[in-house]
Amino acid sequence: MATPPVVFSRLVTVSRWERDFASIRGVRIPAPGPGCLQPDSEFEFELDRIHLCARVIEFVPSSRLAWSGQGIDISTYHAWAVSGDLGRSRVLAGFAGRGAAAIAMREPDPGTTQAALDRWVADLKIAAENPRPLA
Repeated sequence: MATPPVVFSRLVTVSRWERDFASIRGVRIPAPGPGCLQPDSEFEFELDRIHLCARVIEFVPSSRLAWSGQGIDISTYHAWAVSGDLGRSRVLAGFAGRGAAAIAMREPDPGTTQAALDRWVADLKIAAENPRPLA
């Protein structure tokens, strides 16, 4: 179990994404970036071998986070809502992708995108419940 602020802090700490999320690689934050997402943050990452340049478009501390991303032949939107009480959190996560790369991902298996999002949420749960400091 983890509180919404703890879950949210793991989600916005992009400097730890490569350690906390199995499908994330190549995270880059423009210098002198703080290592944590904030309103209007710009960052880059690879999600399941798709390189994305993203920008935070919604940021409500401990509650909501969303970003839009662009890659080769793909536009994406990721949204997260974190809520809860009594030391427990509920996480709603959404992903939408448009473009030729998005179509190529879902044509062979329509559940591919949902499976990737499910892995990300499962990894977030593990990271949030792990007592290791964020540093």
